[in-house]
Amino acid sequence: MRALSGLQVSSIQLLLAALIAFVWPVYDHFIDWPRFQRELREKPNSARFREYRWTILLQWVLASGGALPLALYRRAGTR
Repeated sequence: MRALSGLQVSSIQLLLAALIAFVWPVYDHFIDWPRFQRELREKPNSARFREYRWTILLQWVLASGGALPLALYRRAGTR
């Protein structure tokens, strides 16, 4: 863990922050958004459903990824 201004930050948390701040927007802009636009023109109903499902799944994965380091930190006996 690294100390940043008195806060303990793990490598997993830094990786998750980088994923949310940099990788996800780049992927969304260049890959997912054009694919969604193309599918929206061809089959609007299934495109929306697929995008909603993917967004909800991704948010749950990212939320659990943020909760995992916290659970491991507390399990180690540190508070």
